[in-house]
Amino acid sequence: MTIFTEKDNVEDITRTVKSWDFVAPERIALLGCSQGGLVAALTSAVNPDMFKSIVLVYPALSIPATAPAQLKRFDADNGNPQDVMGMKLGRDYYAKINGMNILDMTGKYKGNVLIVYGDKDPVTAGGMMDKAADTYTHCTKLMIPGGTHGFPYYEHHEKATKGIIDFILDTMVKTK
Repeated sequence: MTIFTEKDNVEDITRTVKSWDFVAPERIALLGCSQGGLVAALTSAVNPDMFKSIVLVYPALSIPATAPAQLKRFDADNGNPQDVMGMKLGRDYYAKINGMNILDMTGKYKGNVLIVYGDKDPVTAGGMMDKAADTYTHCTKLMIPGGTHGFPYYEHHEKATKGIIDFILDTMVKTK
């Protein structure tokens, strides 16, 4: 599994969903959380006309920047899979994104974007969400005060969910 195989999976699923007779293919939104946010950003950049809107929830856009250090971990352990945030990842995961700058790509998507993140999230820290928002033509940010990665507290999750629902209604339902 790499972010590129996940991108391929999203593309396949989206093409299938768009073929269903009860789906309006021009009104598809893509939502991704954490690593899924990175995948959603990549997928929409490579397929700028595939989605009407995208939602990036605490997107881990910084994962490519961690590749050099992670590759050193693999090399020090004979290339064995490594535990990263509770997932066992293979060396290919980082080798394929090493040197990638997702922000060089994101601006290719011209639709509506919502970025939802917490101000206490170390994964989205360092101004990355501001930099990401600046690459998009139509981007709204929803910063959750006190929010951390994954929104483990109900009140943070509730604020994020309300913001996402409002965004989807505004971009997908009210504007046809």
